[in-house]
Amino acid sequence: MYKKNFAFSLSEIITVIVVAGVIAFITLPDLIKRHSNIANVTRLIKTYTLLEKVNTFAFLEHGSITGWNFKDRNQNDLLRITSYYEPYLNFFKKCHKEKDCWCDKTYNLLHNETDILQADKFGDGQVISYKMKDGSFLAFDVYSKYYFNFINNNLAKSNNTYLVIAVDVNGNKKPNMFGRDIFVFSIDKNNEIIPAGQNGNSPLCTTKKNDSKAGFDCTYKVLKERAINY
Repeated sequence: MYKKNFAFSLSEIITVIVVAGVIAFITLPDLIKRHSNIANVTRLIKTYTLLEKVNTFAFLEHGSITGWNFKDRNQNDLLRITSYYEPYLNFFKKCHKEKDCWCDKTYNLLHNETDILQADKFGDGQVISYKMKDGSFLAFDVYSKYYFNFINNNLAKSNNTYLVIAVDVNGNKKPNMFGRDIFVFSIDKNNEIIPAGQNGNSPLCTTKKNDSKAGFDCTYKVLKERAINY
């Protein structure tokens, strides 16, 4: 008895390929974003651990931050403070008035450009940044205004100014966005590194609130949840 062999026609094969391509086109960006988020969380945890160790060394050698005596927009103060950290930072370039150690433009979670921590504003020497050997950027600055929310606002201050340590965990790579690859820390009165996130709930860490500072306080939330879930 003759047994008929079934096979796909060329048009059917082409249809399957086209459908598979469309599915890949739709899902690939989401997969890339998910992988990027996971990588950035891992880098953030690594940086947090590093900063805790480095800050401990700086505190043991130079005393409590409450006695460091620094003012906003004072280059000499910032140079002195960063010199406390430099011996323990694994960097290969320091930028004082250069722009090579930070992203040119920064964005909030709503994809709007912000004027906070942009390299094109570092030329006056008010921010000192580092190109780290792991590919990340690290920046030190001092602020007298509350751009970032910190847990209980228990900040160590000098002349009503507090120290900010920001990290772009993937360096020049996009999106250069607060809450995605840019995260912020400060130091409290107990000389401990604290992540941005007011009272531990990061109220501005959302894409649903129309606020120019959206994403500025995501650091606590990401470290607590070990994920970027927004």
